[in-house]
Amino acid sequence: MNSQLQKLCNLSRFTNVANNKKYKIFQSPNKNFKPYNLNIWVVRSDEQHAGKFDDVLCLFYTDKNRISRFHTYSVTADPSDLSLLKMNNKLGVAIIKPGQYLGSHVFGKHKNSYPALVQNKPITVIRDYNKDTILDVTLNSYFRKHEYKDGNSTVVDYYDADNKLIFREHTGIFGINIHRASAYKILESVGLYSEGCVVFQDPKEYQKFIDIIQLSIPYYNNSFTLTLITENQLISSNY
Repeated sequence: MNSQLQKLCNLSRFTNVANNKKYKIFQSPNKNFKPYNLNIWVVRSDEQHAGKFDDVLCLFYTDKNRISRFHTYSVTADPSDLSLLKMNNKLGVAIIKPGQYLGSHVFGKHKNSYPALVQNKPITVIRDYNKDTILDVTLNSYFRKHEYKDGNSTVVDYYDADNKLIFREHTGIFGINIHRASAYKILESVGLYSEGCVVFQDPKEYQKFIDIIQLSIPYYNNSFTLTLITENQLISSNY
């Protein structure tokens, strides 16, 4: 659990980020009031070593009693160190690129097993392909870009001045779900529970999250938006 990062998370900072990035913050309208218009924001820690639950998922909304709610949960938004070393995908291991992905998820089942938020629309990921345990996620605009198709998805390769492949962006549907790790206990390390998904550390916290998700569905047609920002973006928003 990254308690320090959780303390930084608040609606004021998120509002500043949303204003700067032109992201949406969903609000329940006063006229024809409907509750549970959920905002799901994930803050990725600036720690680049994989394998820990050091990121935070924030869920905020107005409930049926018109009370504003704000919850924080311990998650990872990174592939695990074991997944980075194993690299099942030829293009590299998926790391969600910061951004807002409107209507990206629906309520369903993770791997047809248990309730989760399942990717339903394209998301952009950065492919880490060098088989170490460091998360390589920084992109610089001066890199030369080469765009091409891989099946139904789009790949953008970034090359430096020496024509060396530095980073790879991949946009498509890859099963980037929001789910839990163990069903029974709080884990300290991610293990093989994540190859790029958002994964909850505590199964009890996860169940509370899913309970709120289900309350929203009758009002908003089973559509959920994922917004992912970095710790640095969150801190910078306070200035």
